[in-house]
Amino acid sequence: MRFLFIFTVCSIGLFFMHIPIASSQSGCIDNNHGGDYIYTVIISGTEYDGNSAKVPHTYNSTTDCNAVILPSSPYSSCTITKNGMLYGTGSLVNYSLENCPLDDYSIFSLCLLGGAGYYLIKRKHLILC
Repeated sequence: MRFLFIFTVCSIGLFFMHIPIASSQSGCIDNNHGGDYIYTVIISGTEYDGNSAKVPHTYNSTTDCNAVILPSSPYSSCTITKNGMLYGTGSLVNYSLENCPLDDYSIFSLCLLGGAGYYLIKRKHLILC
């Protein structure tokens, strides 16, 4: 019983701590189509693939999982292509994702559930397989 109490208190403490896990990344923000997305897959040099992964970008900091452009961005020119054709031009930016609470706490939730499962299996003397 003592183990469960200590484990629960520690898990709750870790759950409410805000530890930023994501680091900054770079991509090309589209200047021609409203700047709503940052394209992240490089084809070569400063050419980015418009058909693959892109990160939503809004200018509202309260939007969930919003890409926030960092002040260290170079803002040099880049191009975005779709199916081998020029889709638009953009600017190279460094960004980080903010307001993604599920991502921040998924590791702690997994540890909490795993620990509770381990405790219950040991307590009930369950035999698996």
